[in-house]
Amino acid sequence: MMPTLPLHPYWYLLINVKTQPCAFTYKRTKTQPSHLHIYDKLNTRKVKLNNEVREMSEKIRFLLAKLDKADRAFCFSTGMAALAAVTHLVGAGQEVVSGNDMYGGSDRLLSQVLPARGVVVKLRVDMTDLSEVAAAIGPWTKLVWLETPTNPRLQISDIRKITEIAHAHGAIVLVDNSMMSSVLSQPLELGADVVMHSATKFISGHVDVMAGVLVVKGESLAKEIDFLQNSEGAVLAPFDCWVCLRGIKTMALRVEKKQFLLLHSSYIIFSNTIWTIHPYWCTSYQECDIINQIDH
Repeated sequence: MMPTLPLHPYWYLLINVKTQPCAFTYKRTKTQPSHLHIYDKLNTRKVKLNNEVREMSEKIRFLLAKLDKADRAFCFSTGMAALAAVTHLVGAGQEVVSGNDMYGGSDRLLSQVLPARGVVVKLRVDMTDLSEVAAAIGPWTKLVWLETPTNPRLQISDIRKITEIAHAHGAIVLVDNSMMSSVLSQPLELGADVVMHSATKFISGHVDVMAGVLVVKGESLAKEIDFLQNSEGAVLAPFDCWVCLRGIKTMALRVEKKQFLLLHSSYIIFSNTIWTIHPYWCTSYQECDIINQIDH
């Protein structure tokens, strides 16, 4: 017969499940009876939980909020889950204004899913043209959706000026910052209300996780998103939180080195033909001026 080893107290809940599996573990105290179960509604005693799942989530959320100078941050199972949560802030009859160049998943969500819920979506607005943006935003506009640089054409929008126009009509501004990361751009500092990061990209850095992040300015708006995430359950798994936490430690170094290598590669390749090197997505001096405001 195989010898048995004493079980660590943290595994107690996992081997004493009576009704359904549970991902939460806790350490028993001396005053806690051995039969106590987290789903036992008849027992009124308070159980001191050491919820490792929540601890890991709160740690990554704290760091992400600090990086973007946000009031709160939220981790989702994917970037699209994060964006979908923001769309629930828009009610039937209200409007969403979005650009003419954006990620395919975002385009499908706006063009096919939201109209079925009674939301009016103004797609294909040229976000590089402030006069066109001003004409599209009206009294029924609830959400202005920005990507800058856009995916895939890398168009540049003026976050600060578009935010001023949107806020004048009481609209919320969402910026998809997946192409820049918080190392290169902090849209909340330019007036945006919500910023989304695809953690699959810069935050993870190793292409080994699918995750999305929302960073929010304003406690009232943060409470709404917190309620939506809690209601729908689109949270990030504990191990995926750890993977993102690992990636954050090297994110600044990775991004800065990529910028350095890109700049020097440009000099090497085009040294005989180009006198001034601009960021690779700039197509005009006006866009370069906006980039200089964004890129801190």
